[in-house]
Amino acid sequence: MELLSTTPGARAVRRLLGELVVSYDAVNQHLIEKLTAIGVRYDVGGGEHPLLGLRLRDLADGRVYAAMHGGRGVLVEGGPARFSAAGWEDRVAHVVGAAGGEDEGPAGEVLRGGGAVLARPDGHVVWVTTGEGEGLREALERWFGAEGETVGER
Repeated sequence: MELLSTTPGARAVRRLLGELVVSYDAVNQHLIEKLTAIGVRYDVGGGEHPLLGLRLRDLADGRVYAAMHGGRGVLVEGGPARFSAAGWEDRVAHVVGAAGGEDEGPAGEVLRGGGAVLARPDGHVVWVTTGEGEGLREALERWFGAEGETVGER
């Protein structure tokens, strides 16, 4: 509330913040991440990849967030289908051919390289691969229950 004050000090701070946001992309990005919680990282276990626990940004075509609208997780692949969420189809959507743009954050880099990510319904990444997909089944079971289990059986 102090920043709303009309005192000279508050006006000077507002002016300084405005200059920082306009002049420095890193400051602007940091503030966006803090205000939107896109920079929040949860401890999801399962490895050291820098994407784990971060919120997955939507792709330019909107397919990732559209797939999560029903409260399901999403398995996103950067190239042709190599992985499967068979047995979890009622809980996990599968988006294939998501090339990922340069402005789509770290996930874009993984997807452009033909990798894949698995995100919870809240969009936070719980599994990443840039290789053969080791650990996908374990991640699906941990975050989405047993294979073939229907919602409500838990």
